[in-house]
Amino acid sequence: MDGLPPLRVSIAEGYSKIEGKNLLTKPVRMRSAPGRRDKTRYYEYYREHGHATNECRILNAEIEKLLKIGYLKEFMGRGT
Repeated sequence: MDGLPPLRVSIAEGYSKIEGKNLLTKPVRMRSAPGRRDKTRYYEYYREHGHATNECRILNAEIEKLLKIGYLKEFMGRGT
């Protein structure tokens, strides 16, 4: 994948707008041990603590896939 085109919203904002619309593949369980995860950072896509939603490679790839097949055009920046 070439990476996400410029978006008008953050990954976390985009996720909150499409959550529950059955557009995303259900994520597999996080690999890190729950006791070692950063409890100050909540990850909405996995519904677990550990890292921030904007930092997730899996969610970035899911959103990129949706953009490539024509979904989420309202999130794309100018000139894309």
